[in-house]
Amino acid sequence: MQKKFLFVGGCPRSGTGYLHLILATHPAIALGLERFNLRLFARSLMPADFDRDRFLRVEAGDTWYDDLSHFDWQRRYMEKNYDSADYVGDKVPRSYEFFAHLVTHFPDVRFICMVRNPLDVAASYEKRRLGGPIWNPEWGTRKAVEHWNASLRAILACADVAPILPVIYEDLLADPAALDAVAGFLDIAPEPLRIRWKMVSRPERRRDAGAGAEQLSADDVAFIADSVDTEALDRVTRLARRPVAYGGAWRTIGPPPRVISKYFNQDTQACIYDRSRPADSRIELRNPPDVYDTREPYVACVGSAATFGRLVAKPFATLLQERLGVPVINIGFGGARPGIFLEEDGLARLIRGAACVVVEAMSARGYATDLFVPENDYTNMGRPASVEHGTERAHAPEFVDHIYGRSLREGDATRLDAARMICRAAYLRDMKRLASIAGNRGVLFYFSKRPAEFVPPADAATFHAWSGGFPHHVDTRVLDRLAPLFRAVVNVTSTAGSPEPIYDRETGEPLPIFADAPRPHENSYYPSSAMHALAADALEPAVRSLLNR
Repeated sequence: MQKKFLFVGGCPRSGTGYLHLILATHPAIALGLERFNLRLFARSLMPADFDRDRFLRVEAGDTWYDDLSHFDWQRRYMEKNYDSADYVGDKVPRSYEFFAHLVTHFPDVRFICMVRNPLDVAASYEKRRLGGPIWNPEWGTRKAVEHWNASLRAILACADVAPILPVIYEDLLADPAALDAVAGFLDIAPEPLRIRWKMVSRPERRRDAGAGAEQLSADDVAFIADSVDTEALDRVTRLARRPVAYGGAWRTIGPPPRVISKYFNQDTQACIYDRSRPADSRIELRNPPDVYDTREPYVACVGSAATFGRLVAKPFATLLQERLGVPVINIGFGGARPGIFLEEDGLARLIRGAACVVVEAMSARGYATDLFVPENDYTNMGRPASVEHGTERAHAPEFVDHIYGRSLREGDATRLDAARMICRAAYLRDMKRLASIAGNRGVLFYFSKRPAEFVPPADAATFHAWSGGFPHHVDTRVLDRLAPLFRAVVNVTSTAGSPEPIYDRETGEPLPIFADAPRPHENSYYPSSAMHALAADALEPAVRSLLNR
């Protein structure tokens, strides 16, 4: 069983150790206690460090202790739980400083972060500062506030790209029901957590929030009041008390059809595409049938309709083949999500066998959320989540853009924010898996009409404004997490030749392909012929370099 990764953190003195006492005994979790904190601080921690033998063997540079016997009860649970655990991970209080590294390099990772009243955090910092040599003497109230603010801002930044659950320390102390959110977030049984809570809970811990002010000077209390980021706290608290349902992102209404065929029939008056289906795949691709049997080194171009090249005579894959003189297999199809290329054995085999793999930064909009559920994994057609069960067959499928557009008009900001978080987190997980089979032969390709630096306006009223248009929800934050996993990154941002007129290939007359569009005889959405030429220009050096290695 492939394990998922869990990191528990938060501002120091916020209750991470208390949560660790509860989580570490759960049979679904094998959790270290600052097991790799030095490696994490050096940004050298990698998934292989959590392989069983390595996880249970302390080496120089791992942590501040030299043997697991330092925490014998912890070692016993690590050994006992490891083989059957769904999650393996570590508790490191300041792990929030390294979210970027962990999100990039750990394929299926989740974060739980403790949040505590800043007055109590500061009082604990002061107590530790005055209480002995194991604490940095410069870490007092001001450093506590610095760390506290940084942890909240890191939680909010991480929530946009990875599954994260804030836990309010005071809620956890008061009621084991707070652990139900933890169990739901990790999809594990809640009862072992509740039992453990009863074992470790002590009434003396349950002081009123903010009682630490009594141990601080008036100046320190005033400094905290003036300096804490209350807006960030409000947002993190909402996230803690209404957790995002990341785990359901891959659900669908039903199974996919036996064969997936897009654009070949509906575009035939405008373009005749090469057409074939690889062995062990349900998807028809834009390639001649004999290309899959090539014994030459070849390039695989993986992506959506932008890679397929809808309504252009020569997509960038074809142009690269003409320039490079080697086979280039077009593995692009409309509505593609990155996970499909791993589920389809025939496509995964083609990707693994390629000398170079161009991976388009596809759209992230098609995952299931509290607002939208796709018909299947191969389409952006679906239904509102409110009719997912019971009446879904009576509800005609709709395009994802239209369903979200209604939610935007209704002003459902909380669920819209959660939907974007779910889509980005699921997308990153799938793209990291795809990058792993492309190996060191991969080129990440951003191909869009809008810059990756796009920031959606706070008052976005349309799906296009909210999502940024294609590739929906994919921006610099997402690309920065993916870039280290590829040998090269190529960015083509252009509107050259768009909108592009569509003509009947026999009569030469304008052809209304998009019946519902204001100008149905123009392609204003998919990349134009000129954009594909620019894509081939930009990709050629990177692809040629990988082929010549």
